[in-house]
Amino acid sequence: MADAVTHVVLGTGPVGLSVAEVLAQSPAGDKLPTLAAVLTGMGNDGAAGIAQLKDAGAVTVAESPQSAVIFGMPKEAIATGKVDRVLDLAQVAEALVKFGRDGR
Repeated sequence: MADAVTHVVLGTGPVGLSVAEVLAQSPAGDKLPTLAAVLTGMGNDGAAGIAQLKDAGAVTVAESPQSAVIFGMPKEAIATGKVDRVLDLAQVAEALVKFGRDGR
């Protein structure tokens, strides 16, 4: 895994940056490992974001219908075909820890 740690603040108000805006601000050649997760929620805006992140090389996960309070957003993300794994919420947390440790 890369030695650098990058934090992106998407916004503190009700509207933050879109995934496209975040990717546009990423330094050219920045290939730090990225894990993107879509969790419980309504709507489909996460689907477009997960697709963009997957196309940029991210590992992608979505919360399972068994643990999501509202499965709308994860369902739309899964429907894009760009989700690598569908996990229960506890497994998402484990995947984030493993990814942070191992970079995969």
